[in-house]
This record gives sequence, C-alpha cells and structure tokens, in this order.
Amino acid sequence: MTEPALVPQCLPVLRLLLVHIVLAPIVLLGAGPATPLRALLVTGGCCHDYQNQKRILTQGISARANVSWTVVHEGGDSRDYLVSIYTNANWAAGYDVVVHDECFGSVTNNAFIEGIAAAHHAGVPAVMLHCSIHSYRTATTDEWRKCLGISSYNHEALRTLQVTNLRPDHPVMRGFPRSWSAPADELYKVAAIWPNVVPLAQAYGQETLTNHVVAWANSHGSGRVFGTTLGHANTTVGHRVYLDLVTRGLLWVCGKLDDASAFRITDVRQVTNSVRVTWESVPGWSYAVEAAPEVTGWWSLVSGGLVTATNVISSATIPTLGIQQRFIRVQLIEP
Repeated sequence: MTEPALVPQCLPVLRLLLVHIVLAPIVLLGAGPATPLRALLVTGGCCHDYQNQKRILTQGISARANVSWTVVHEGGDSRDYLVSIYTNANWAAGYDVVVHDECFGSVTNNAFIEGIAAAHHAGVPAVMLHCSIHSYRTATTDEWRKCLGISSYNHEALRTLQVTNLRPDHPVMRGFPRSWSAPADELYKVAAIWPNVVPLAQAYGQETLTNHVVAWANSHGSGRVFGTTLGHANTTVGHRVYLDLVTRGLLWVCGKLDDASAFRITDVRQVTNSVRVTWESVPGWSYAVEAAPEVTGWWSLVSGGLVTATNVISSATIPTLGIQQRFIRVQLIEP
C-alpha cells in the first residue's frame, strides 16, 4: 500500500482540529478543496452538436476534477471562421489549460494559426478534441499540426469503434479499459505522427484496413498536449469512459498526474450525523477508508469503506453519531 492520506474529523470543532493537526508534526494531505484549474473551452464550427457538447464536456469534467470554465462558442456552422479570442496575442493568458473543440477546417490564415499554436509552444497546456485535429488542415503552415502531434485530413464513416489501450501504465490511460467500444464515432485517418508523440490508444479502420492512433500525448515546446480524435457524437462525448479519458488527459497536461501513486483528499464535508470524504482516484482501482480515535490508534475499515473507483473522483460517507473525535485515512490498494 502507498502512504495513506490522513484527515482529522471531529465534531463539533472540525476547523480547530484541522489547524491543530496542521501545526502538529503530522503530515496532512488535501484538507479542504484545492484551487480549481482555470480552463478555457474554445468550440464552434460545422458538423457537430457543440451547443450540447459544451455542456456535456464542462459538466462531465467538473464532476470528475476541480475545474472552472470559460467557454468561447463562436462561428455558427462556418468552416472558415476566425475565433475572436485568438486575435489577441496573449489570448491564453490567465488560463491553466485550453480545451480545443472547434471545427474550422477551411481557415488558411497562417499567421492567425501560428498565433494559436504559439501559446502552447510557450507552455500553456492543451487538450485537443476530435475536429480540432481537422481544424486549420488546409493551411500551408505546419505549426498547428506540430502542436497537435499528428496530421490528419479526412476520416472513415461514422460507426462503432473498438479502441485498444496501448499504454495502460501511462498516467492518462490508467483505468481505461484494455478494449472499449466507442458508441458512434469517426475514425480519423492519421497521415503522420510527429516526433514527440506517445500513442496511447488506437482503433482499426474498416475502410483503410489499418490501425490509426485515436489518443496520444505530445510535448510542444514548453507545453504538454493531450489529443484524441474521438468525440463526434453525443453518445461518445457523454460516455463515462470518454469523460474519464479527457479528464485524465486534462489533469496530465497540467502536471497533476505526474506521480501516479499520489492522490489527495479534496473535500471533507459534514452532513447530518456523518462526514463525507472525497479524494482523487483512478477508475478501476480500489481504496480503503479507515478510521481511528487517535492518529496512533487502532485503524479499522469503516462501514462501506472498501471503494472501487468508477471515475477520477471518489467519496465515502462515514457515520459520526455519538462520536466526538476520530481520524480518517484513505489508502490505495495497489491494482
């Protein structure tokens, strides 16, 4: 087992004990909610239900990780629209990560496109979803393609795709199934993979009769990039596996998954006759929630305290009726 994350729980003086524990020679991990990551979602353009997908993505990711959102949705059904925020040279300032989910494949203004890529080359993390890979594809500059990490110009017909996990030990892919049926998606034909890319998942093309990378990690200058060509239909975008994947990709580009064995307790909340503890988790991994009257005392598993994670945030509710003080810890049971 890894070193447990400890949280003190005392009624009715929780705040006092938190302060006392922090000052005492005991390490307290993750007491209270962390500052949210500030994410910018850029979306819009042709061929997709972005009106609903922006809601599915932002709500789905925020249910799994501590992320606040600014959404720029412009361009209607256009293919050649120039998103207004990109006209500012410092367009990404103030954001911890940018999620690109736009579809403007006919934009050919090289200087405009290079200005988008430059922000990520300078270090702003990026998540590239579906048609962002086909955006700007008719331009002569390669800067967007370098930023993405792959070159793609067309796709196969919409169908169920069997997605294979190529790197189950990569932080992004921990908890992703070894094989997953994406409900309805377009397999993008990958024409080139750029040098810094680590392929994470692939699917077989029934038309091209070959495998194509569908998820990957990339480094572009000083910035990290996670990309996936998946995400055409709402049934895929709203699928638990897809939202887990994109969330972990977002956390990885922000450097939040660098120690794969580490996790934090992100929230401790008192409710009627109980305390709800929430922590970061890996889907498919198991965690033991234990309690003791003293930090050096006898630890025992709480009722319902063996939790197998179904997404990147897990929680347990611990009864407290008639209890004046006890300590709570969460331990990872190695998969």
